[in-house]
Amino acid sequence: MTPGRRFVNATSRMHTRQCTPRFVQPREATLQKLYSTSASQIDSSFFLPPQDPSRKGQYTIVLDMDETLLHSGDHPILSGDPRMECVTLSFSDSSEDVLHSIIRPHAPQLVRELAPDAEIVLWTAGMQEYARKAMQHIDPGAQISHSIYRDSRWFSMPNYFKDLKRLGRSMDRTLIVDNSEYVCMADIHNSIIIDDFLGSPDDDLLVQLEEILKGLITSNQPVPQYLEKCKASKHLRFWGGFYRLSAAPQRPVTSRL
Repeated sequence: MTPGRRFVNATSRMHTRQCTPRFVQPREATLQKLYSTSASQIDSSFFLPPQDPSRKGQYTIVLDMDETLLHSGDHPILSGDPRMECVTLSFSDSSEDVLHSIIRPHAPQLVRELAPDAEIVLWTAGMQEYARKAMQHIDPGAQISHSIYRDSRWFSMPNYFKDLKRLGRSMDRTLIVDNSEYVCMADIHNSIIIDDFLGSPDDDLLVQLEEILKGLITSNQPVPQYLEKCKASKHLRFWGGFYRLSAAPQRPVTSRL
């Protein structure tokens, strides 16, 4: 997700006011805290520690958060649809420091189904506190292997990229799913661009994505080769230089203006 489109307005209090990155410790200490890995084990050029031996050879699947796994805003969500999971995220005792989020249908299922057979990495431009609170509702079992939050090592407005080569994994076995094609420009052959989630209860793209990613794991093929196969079978379309997972126009959720 490109925060310039949404964070400045809908979530300005939690995102714009904290524009200084939260990662202020030396890089090694930060990674040691986040990943419980000693600094000596971490290649200084990579964002992740070496792949755990128990996951050796697994695909690394990188997931964006905002508008990929959930949609957040300042206003309470008004929906009586039982399919909608709406949550309120509080950040202090102040009633103003809250965000209202709606979880994309099937997001918890996606993480739960993929986690045993793939190394899942959350990579978000969201602030650490916000992302951790939001992901408690998507990944309550803490099955995501690693999380990368807004950080001056890779994030600076207005232009930034999620360069998969900074993860220290084989590019043949690394794939990112994001709603923003701009941030994936460094790795177009390893990216799936998914339609924005705007709150529709009818959104089923993560079910389709789960099928595609399980197919990748089963295939044992290099990611670029597998994405070409998905294009040929029309599971993905290729447009504007990217592989895309799209659906019919969504009906946005109603929020109080």
